Amino acid sequence: MNKWRKQQVVVLMVAQLAHLHSLMNQKKFKTYGCLPSAYDIIQMKKKSGHNWACHGNESVMCGGFVQYVREYHPELDLSVGNLISYKTWYYEGEEVALIEVSTKSN
Repeated sequence: MNKWRKQQVVVLMVAQLAHLHSLMNQKKFKTYGCLPSAYDIIQMKKKSGHNWACHGNESVMCGGFVQYVREYHPELDLSVGNLISYKTWYYEGEEVALIEVSTKSN
């Protein structure tokens, strides 16, 4: 590979990294790998009818979830459903969390 081509490759890699860094710093991408994405949480709501619990206090609905639903999915009824446990989702997986929330009484 000639020197000019190497420079092109380096410039392209830097541009891609800068773009990735920009995306990762946007609020919607800041789950740090420990929370499901907004898409995944909405899919759980659509599949199960249940709502996402706050990961800091699982007795209340997640404020970010409520805000996201109101802004992007107003067709979803937040007054229906129990709270999906973050801890169960994180340690045991989505399937177990959805089974657990379905067995809770309202």
